[in-house]
Amino acid sequence: MATLVSFHAHPDDESIATGGAMRKAFEDGHRVVLVIATRGEHGEILTELNEGEELWERRVEETHAAAEILGATRVEFLGYVDSGMVGDPLNDAPGSFWTAPVADAAEKLAAILREENADVLTIYDPYGTYGHPDHIQVHRVG
Repeated sequence: MATLVSFHAHPDDESIATGGAMRKAFEDGHRVVLVIATRGEHGEILTELNEGEELWERRVEETHAAAEILGATRVEFLGYVDSGMVGDPLNDAPGSFWTAPVADAAEKLAAILREENADVLTIYDPYGTYGHPDHIQVHRVG
């Protein structure tokens, strides 16, 4: 059995980018771990939220539901704030993933990789697939 760690910027990225690989690894008997840098606080609201519910709460809940379907036995959030889309003033907000020192974020990820004795780590390409600041940062940190 190997351990696959799939590292993503926001909730839902795991399903979009590596859901098939995660589920296949699980079905083949491997351990699957999902690590997400942010809680997706600044994503688009596509469905109505419950009264008093914050977007990040919904996205965390959905992440755990997706992880169960995809076979991830551990879900970790690194605790950074969603940086918004390219050019958004949120890119430079304190605590945003985009502004996080790469070495600090990499150490948070590395601690999980060591705990899991990870064999495989998935990240994005240098352009972050489509240029999103947080996706680029996933590449740098990974």
